[in-house]
Parts: sequence; C-alpha cells; structure tokens
Amino acid sequence: MKLLLLPMLALSFSAQAFAGSANAEFECVSASGRTLLKASVPGDYAEHDVDFSIDGKSLRWTAEDSVIDISGELQKQNYKFVVTEADHEARKVVIFEAIPGTANIKTTGNGEAGSLRARVYGEDPRNNQPSKVIEVKCKYRYEI
Repeated sequence: MKLLLLPMLALSFSAQAFAGSANAEFECVSASGRTLLKASVPGDYAEHDVDFSIDGKSLRWTAEDSVIDISGELQKQNYKFVVTEADHEARKVVIFEAIPGTANIKTTGNGEAGSLRARVYGEDPRNNQPSKVIEVKCKYRYEI
C-alpha cells in the first residue's frame, strides 16, 4: 500500500503544477517607436506588472503599488485594462483599450497568442502629466 501511495502523491503534485494559470503578456510599440508598453496582466490571479515608456522615460506599476481592473475579452474585441494607484483609487495611471476589430488571436498548444492594435494613455512618464491617446501595435501571449 505504501509503495502505491508515493507514486500517486507524486502524480498529484505534478498535475497541480500544470493546473495553474499565467498572466497575459502584451508587448506594444507606437508607429514612431517612441511609445512602448510592456504589460503582464492577470489571467486568473491578481499579480501584474505594467511598464509605460515615452521617449526613453518609463513608469512602472506592480501589484505592490497599484490595482488593475480588467474588462471584456480579446476574442470579443472589447478588452480593456485600467491601472490605478493603490492609495488613490480614482487616479488612473494607465489605460489600455484594444481597438475593436484589430485582434488576431490564434489558439496555441498551451493557450493563445496573436496581435492587436490598442489605444494607451495615462500618466506621461516624461512629466507626470496626462498623456495624449497613443495608438500602439501589440504582440499578445497567454499560455499556461
């Protein structure tokens, strides 16, 4: 009985290791190359990491200093995420909105990947003032 129990426990733990989920990953750049957005946003858990850069100046937000709210779905062409400061809930620091009709998402062996265009705006890293709305082209990956 003990001999059967050990292999069963090992299989149980290995199955749990693959049962989790990963964040959706976005790598975005504007047509001019001056604006970059790199984001790891929640799939099934709340960890996030968002880096917004303009002209080489960057601002970064993580779960330690901000909150992320996600709505919609890429497949339904209505995906959006909003990052707000943790201690100033009304202060939106980055807004990412997928442009409807631009998402080209394919199923992969472990999730999905593709490309899309989006509008991004928020706190301008160069001067901490509101940025203009900037269109970016993004690579997207969500895989377990």
